[in-house]
Amino acid sequence: MKHLFVCTGGITRSQEAVLVATKLADHYEFKDYEADYFGIDSGQKPDSEVFTKYDLIICMEESHKVDLMKKYAVPEEKIRVLDIPDEHSRSESKLKEILDKVLFEKLEPIFHTFYTVI
Repeated sequence: MKHLFVCTGGITRSQEAVLVATKLADHYEFKDYEADYFGIDSGQKPDSEVFTKYDLIICMEESHKVDLMKKYAVPEEKIRVLDIPDEHSRSESKLKEILDKVLFEKLEPIFHTFYTVI
């Protein structure tokens, strides 16, 4: 199973989401789990085929979903949105703690639903 986490710059939220998701995958003993991250405004210019290798693409904000669908023709049914706004600076000392808590709360139901349906 491969997940791609998307945020604005690919620096904070999506990278932290990869760490949290990997912990969840280990907790649920999911075999062959892989996660990666991408920043919509990171300057990367992948072609649309890059996104086909992921089973699920998880965006931090609705605007990321819209961008993926418009710029890269990613099908809507392949995208989930966590609604985690970019409201904390990277230098904020509690950012990792906040993201870990929020991401775990929002990712756990996605993992549970996604993996019990398959």
